[in-house]
Amino acid sequence: MPKENTHLYFAKRLLDSPVEKEIMEPVGNSKQEFFLGCIFPDSFYYHPQKEVEALSDRLHGRGENAGQMFIAFLKTAKKNRSIQDYSFIMGYISHWSLDKIFHPVIEQLCGDYPHPHSGIGLTTVYHHRLLETDLDHRVNSGCYVHEMIDIDSLSSLYAMQLLAEHTGIDEAEFRTAFERQKRINRMMTKKWAYIWARLLKLAGKKGMNDILPLFYAHLKTHREPFPDAVYDESSENSHRKYRSVKDLFRQAEAFARSVSRPAHGFLNDTGDNEESFLAEIRNLLAGSV
Repeated sequence: MPKENTHLYFAKRLLDSPVEKEIMEPVGNSKQEFFLGCIFPDSFYYHPQKEVEALSDRLHGRGENAGQMFIAFLKTAKKNRSIQDYSFIMGYISHWSLDKIFHPVIEQLCGDYPHPHSGIGLTTVYHHRLLETDLDHRVNSGCYVHEMIDIDSLSSLYAMQLLAEHTGIDEAEFRTAFERQKRINRMMTKKWAYIWARLLKLAGKKGMNDILPLFYAHLKTHREPFPDAVYDESSENSHRKYRSVKDLFRQAEAFARSVSRPAHGFLNDTGDNEESFLAEIRNLLAGSV
């Protein structure tokens, strides 16, 4: 899946787009919650406790109905008439959409995430991360977690209360995850931190080889460029076998719009269409990302 900084770049791109202005206009008053939503599915991977870390897998649709938590967030936002939660949900949609398009492509290029990269001593995790860092370096010129994320905005979200009730995990642990995510993402932009990581690897610290490609400085000597065009294994059109990076982002934008429309419809519906909106969302979010 793309780096969090790439998720921020994509979310800002959606926010700045002239398309679906009615849907995105309310987000302008709660940008911090929107940006929190676009990275929060990855936030819990940074928590030292396995129980909390496992939340990120669930928020990517693994282990339970993919749309279950998302729809619970929607219902909470509607019940409380919360613009902050509306913006957070739109951010969550942007995260899901980018992962849905890019994660299969990166798996196609590197293989399934947990397994060794065939024929090479370096792991698949290493190659995933190297491609993701190169992609971010290529498209993103100014969207960074440590500059754009305001962790204090968590307190304005009913979604966090709901998540705590649903999981039995204290809300303070959510903040811990975001703080670690913000701090570590900042370190990945620093050359001194990269040098320190390389020294740890040379000293024999286990797992450091898979940490190095998270640093932007690693690209200077170990770059694995994200390809200009990717073969579309799912395409049935013989005249369109390759997708460019621009194509992939456009597809992610189209998917985000397809989910945000029924989400917006549900939140603003005052009649009898709620269930039809929810059914459409469940269908779109089927499967994990």
